[in-house]
Amino acid sequence: MRYIGLHLFFIVSTSHLPFCQAQDSGAESRRVPLIQKIELLNGLKVIEVQRVPAPKVALFLLIKAGSAWDPPEKMGTAYLTAESLFFANQKETPEHLKEVMDNLGVEFKIRVDPDATVFEAEVPLLNLETLLSLWRSIVMHPLFQQEGINRIKREIQESKMKLTYPLELAKARFSNLIFGKHPYANAVSGNLYSRENIGRDDLDAFYQTHYIPNNAAIVLVGEITPSQVAAMVRERFGGWTKGLKMEMQYPEIASRERFTMSIVENRSQEDAILFFGHVGPPRATSDFYALKVMNLIIGGLSRSSRLERGFLARNINYRTLKSEFLFYQSGGEFQVTAQVPSDSAGPSLQALTDILDAFKNSRVTESELTAAKASLGEWHAEVLNSPSRVADQVTSMELYNLANDFLISFPKKVEQVTVDRVEEAAKSYLNTSRASAVIVGAGDRLMTDLKKFGPVEVTESP
Repeated sequence: MRYIGLHLFFIVSTSHLPFCQAQDSGAESRRVPLIQKIELLNGLKVIEVQRVPAPKVALFLLIKAGSAWDPPEKMGTAYLTAESLFFANQKETPEHLKEVMDNLGVEFKIRVDPDATVFEAEVPLLNLETLLSLWRSIVMHPLFQQEGINRIKREIQESKMKLTYPLELAKARFSNLIFGKHPYANAVSGNLYSRENIGRDDLDAFYQTHYIPNNAAIVLVGEITPSQVAAMVRERFGGWTKGLKMEMQYPEIASRERFTMSIVENRSQEDAILFFGHVGPPRATSDFYALKVMNLIIGGLSRSSRLERGFLARNINYRTLKSEFLFYQSGGEFQVTAQVPSDSAGPSLQALTDILDAFKNSRVTESELTAAKASLGEWHAEVLNSPSRVADQVTSMELYNLANDFLISFPKKVEQVTVDRVEEAAKSYLNTSRASAVIVGAGDRLMTDLKKFGPVEVTESP
């Protein structure tokens, strides 16, 4: 993650969503925004979201291909393509690009996940047209430079050799245990060996296959009218050539038959970091809202969550402790992360399984349900107050083909979640006997307590 035309008529057109109030009806800035979607003749989706006055406009470019689309034996291709598009492109040197971005007041980052690549920017409204022109120059017909690609590879490897590397290795190992041979197990930036197999021709091939307008969308959020957006985007991206869109045939994600565990060796680390979890449902699941509520009750309500209450009751100290559901196109994952003293790794793992198993067989209280719904209501209000967070949600709506009224209906759908629905979701989706655990720390201090859970694989890290 980094910080730093032809005139065609529009077709298909617009999807109007009326203004309505969020739960805090008195706050003008929390109104659910008007969303309009249009499609260019070349298939590029343009989604404009009107906002009350904000200092910057959020501009997102979505490419509907991520790390799951990497060719076999070449993990990291999607990531390297995205990075090289901006930082190894003959059309703009990295130094000049950074200078231009700084002068325009742009906050910029690149995000690659299993399903998508997203280029995200916030820019003052006065500089939006200039930024769109810059992006057009970079995104359309790039000239990848091998020297720049090699530099990016070195930067990736150097970053992984720092203190964070064992943690990244653990995350990669955790994904591998959960997803097995499914492409969701691909490490987003690849590994040293897979990156060495990736050359300029591979980036060109990935770009030609996936960076086509009918596999992309531009999302604009800010104080800007649909007619302004139409003119700006039509002029700059109308000439982007349409291509043959590839459809992913995802294999089924196989559940593990038993509990599996791995230690990532890091002798210099005093604490142990735990990743615990298993496969979850895809984004399209009808249980999405029940799972959001359930996850908060388990590990998202701070000291009121089941996890923190359980750890405190067992006198287990912890620096961090939380749970999360991650949803993708083909499936998802449920994970719990914890940072605890090394001598508490075994008791912590036991506590996690006990608390999750007990959750499936105990009653969710009305106070827990109310607290989780309130937390989601606060999250929704915060999203509506941020152009970039609105853009992020609208980008997900486009990627996962969500209902156009997602932002409007979110509070209502959350409010409809009942205690019974949460308990049904827990019984359906929590399964500690088929979970996986990865622990980062000093293996000799961890092994005694962990081996009682079953076979332990140890992975050495530099």
